[in-house]
Amino acid sequence: MSERIVQDSLEAKMRHGTDLRADVWRPSTGGKHPVLLMRLPYDKSQGEDLCYAHPSWYARHGYAVVVQDVRGRWASSGEFIPFASEGDDGEDTMAWLASLPFSNGRIGTYGFSYPGHTQLQIAARKPEGLRCMIPAMTSPDLYEGWAYNNGAFALAFNSSWATYLADDVVRRRDPDQEPVLAGQYANINDFYWWLPLTAIPHLGPGSPGGFFSDWLEHETKDDYWKKWDVTDKLSAVDVATLSVGGLYDVFLEGTMMNYREFRRGRRANDAELVIAGTMQRRPSGRRAAIWSWVWPG
Repeated sequence: MSERIVQDSLEAKMRHGTDLRADVWRPSTGGKHPVLLMRLPYDKSQGEDLCYAHPSWYARHGYAVVVQDVRGRWASSGEFIPFASEGDDGEDTMAWLASLPFSNGRIGTYGFSYPGHTQLQIAARKPEGLRCMIPAMTSPDLYEGWAYNNGAFALAFNSSWATYLADDVVRRRDPDQEPVLAGQYANINDFYWWLPLTAIPHLGPGSPGGFFSDWLEHETKDDYWKKWDVTDKLSAVDVATLSVGGLYDVFLEGTMMNYREFRRGRRANDAELVIAGTMQRRPSGRRAAIWSWVWPG
């Protein structure tokens, strides 16, 4: 185990000229290492360490960890349109990673929710260098099981998530207004009763969270949603996969769909699924242990 690490900030140019920036943690010993990639819209500096170990932990175990802000988010340039550029940018990022002097060309991906879906978009392109992936709490279909549930608009999820995403848009345009968005996010329950829904502050057409209105406008699975659906491409994924979900997670059905499609492919025996439960208090007052179901390939 390497006890010391090096932290860098690197820039990658995408095919359309947009610069995406990433934080990198790698062993200080030099040489080439396998790479762990996470692409997210939530600030590269934290690497989803709410649920994972901090990237520096993996670096101390011999990996180079690259956490990249997606297009138009935080330190990366360009315009952020949810999901729109993740296929092209993910493919370009994979080629860039293979060219880095500390990379041995073997790349794994991880992350949950939006960073889970960015992995699926990458895997659908079957890039050279991808060796394994751990998409967690995510869905291959952004209509059913994400924005809509059995055709019903997922109001609580969509309004809170869109407000959270809009906060960074406001931070870039008018930082003084960022506390307003933070307050709206903290009290999002107050806005569930607004009609029309497009009148919710900061989520209407042309506003920082205007993508919320786009989701409302496309209430059926039309071409807007179909272009991002990678469900039918997952059976062609030719790397080891671990799908991770939660028994009460909003993306449980999407997680199961990922696993089912991976199991239909050539690497069926290398597809595994973990569904985690929760800790509950027994009548005696003692807590039951956290548990999970594991389906090995």
